[in-house]
Amino acid sequence: MLPKAKRLGSNGIKSLSKGKSVFGTLISMRFIDAHDTKVAISTSKKVLQRAAHRNKLKRKLYRAVKNSNIIRSKPVWVIIIPKKPCIDAPEDDIVSEINQLSNKAGIR
Repeated sequence: MLPKAKRLGSNGIKSLSKGKSVFGTLISMRFIDAHDTKVAISTSKKVLQRAAHRNKLKRKLYRAVKNSNIIRSKPVWVIIIPKKPCIDAPEDDIVSEINQLSNKAGIR
């Protein structure tokens, strides 16, 4: 899990509606420039029905974010939205997808 200072709260998530989006095969990312880097993960019931499974996927994604370069990039607020293929994907694939999407978005 990321430290609370690096997690994006509900007010920050609302402001991301004006941000830019990038899409991959495993995840989608929405971001805006900010004064510090904060990350949120949102998993819908369309991806996983049970809350325990959604929480497990969120923990997996937070570990992937921690191992990716997005935390050490320029300051942005990011929300990561997983897709169904993300459920069975290994963590290394998710890390590489996060890095690819951050490059595509110009975050690095």
